[in-house]
Amino acid sequence: EYDESYLAIARRAYEFGIIGLGHSPEFAKQGRAYTALLKFGVGYLFSQAGSVLYCPICMTDGTLQVLKRHGSKELKEKWIPRLTSMDYDAMYDGAMYLTEVQGGSDVGANSCRARLEDGEWRLYGEKWFCSNIGSRTALVLARPEGAPEGTRGLGLFLLPRDLESGERNRIRVDRVKNKLGTCEMATAEIALEGALAYPVGDLAKGFAYMTDMLNLSRIYNAVWSIGLMRRAFLEAEHYARGRLAFGKPIAEYPLVARTLRLMESDAQQAVALVFETLNFMDRLERGQGGAKDEAMLRLLTPVIKLFTAEKAIEAGHRAIEIFGGNGCVEDFPVAKLLRDAQILAIWEGTANVLSLDLLRVLKKSDAGEVFFEDAAQKISALKDPKRQEHFRRESKQLRDKIRALLAGEDGCGGELACRDVAWALALFAQELYRAALD
Repeated sequence: EYDESYLAIARRAYEFGIIGLGHSPEFAKQGRAYTALLKFGVGYLFSQAGSVLYCPICMTDGTLQVLKRHGSKELKEKWIPRLTSMDYDAMYDGAMYLTEVQGGSDVGANSCRARLEDGEWRLYGEKWFCSNIGSRTALVLARPEGAPEGTRGLGLFLLPRDLESGERNRIRVDRVKNKLGTCEMATAEIALEGALAYPVGDLAKGFAYMTDMLNLSRIYNAVWSIGLMRRAFLEAEHYARGRLAFGKPIAEYPLVARTLRLMESDAQQAVALVFETLNFMDRLERGQGGAKDEAMLRLLTPVIKLFTAEKAIEAGHRAIEIFGGNGCVEDFPVAKLLRDAQILAIWEGTANVLSLDLLRVLKKSDAGEVFFEDAAQKISALKDPKRQEHFRRESKQLRDKIRALLAGEDGCGGELACRDVAWALALFAQELYRAALD
């Protein structure tokens, strides 16, 4: 069972249209499109409320986008109206059942099986880390009988919680996880015991389809992270202005003031980094983008997820430091922020997994050159010659690091150095993108 406050937040979010606005006739009549910048702008504000519900919202949107791109006509007609409904009691939320105990990030080791029985697909097996377990739909990777091993043999299926008859599908919840954070949202281990499911697209391309949802989830993760950073700063600043020590607010002490300004600056620069990435996504969604936008979005997606998740953890820690002993007490808000932030560094790929993803992008495409060309344009547009000189110097240093990475100077084909390069790229990009706003 969920806490009533969690359900109340869910009702307000979905009835506002955090998912459904893009399919609302009333919204369309205004001549507006619910594209990336608007959708994630709403998400940035929503995530500052500290609501773990942003994860289910992410997975609902991911389920919707996968069906729109790859689902059959029948699947689209049946499920898209349910996923986009702004009637909370009628709408269907989504989830993603990907991880299995033996594999984790090694998705190709998944053993969940799909069997065609009397013209219907049935799923058998176990899933280990199923967030938003109460969802009415979920996307599930399973291996059809006779399919090859590895990721190439995985098909993607839409799994309903309930059958059209009203009966529950054959999904057994074995255990609800006792988690460090995001405790409002249930995460569970499940067993599929011949559960009815609907195939999505070509069953030989299930993993490729799921990567669409993963990349979208990484964007959501970054937006949630910057929202948490902003919330941590606001909580810390508010507390520091009211907390007296030796006759004056602690916010007036230089070291505390410096910590607050660092938190504020980090939050602002991270917002610039994420929303510049969203600019590329937005142009693509509106049909105004091109190869440059695709390359920049592909390059920056793992970087912003990796970087903002780590910075969110840092922001939570700094907020607790400002609160002192009270920060370690659950009666105050910042302990929860730090606990929730921990999962942001794990969901949809750890920093190591994302760094290796960046390495693949740099090796297999010209995205690195596209990034530096875009950076050069932004640097030239700066009004202050000294800032131009600073960023050109920083750009050269970053380019040298990437060249060394691709040359394998770490002795490991770049696999040892790629995390440091990802971090350096994020630091350079966020500083430049923030400066470009002045």
